[in-house]
Amino acid sequence: MKRILSPARVIWAIAAMGMIAPATSGQNQTFEEYRRGLHKSFQDYRSSVFDRYDEFLSNAWAEYEQFRGESRYSTPKPSKAPVAEETLPDTPAPATELPAPPARAEGAEGTPSAGKSPIVSIPSVPAT
Repeated sequence: MKRILSPARVIWAIAAMGMIAPATSGQNQTFEEYRRGLHKSFQDYRSSVFDRYDEFLSNAWAEYEQFRGESRYSTPKPSKAPVAEETLPDTPAPATELPAPPARAEGAEGTPSAGKSPIVSIPSVPAT
């Protein structure tokens, strides 16, 4: 038959109670005092967050106010929209001949044999 209370288990139980007892003996504070202290520390933290947020908003609004317009234009708009004249600008006539390309160096391929630059003609396109 196995013994439930062996000497090793009794020693471990006494050692565990000895470790727990000093940790709980310094708690002279009631639950209500602990709760009030916890609530106060939370309220202090919360108010510091609100204070910092308030400071942030005041700085942000100060920058926003700098870009605000002062007033609308004081001159009234015209009752009718202005009308532009329907005239076309003077345009030059289209070119029918292009100037000759620049002369190439002597002996290069494709140089004209007579030494003159030919005039290139562009066929005229009938107006539509």
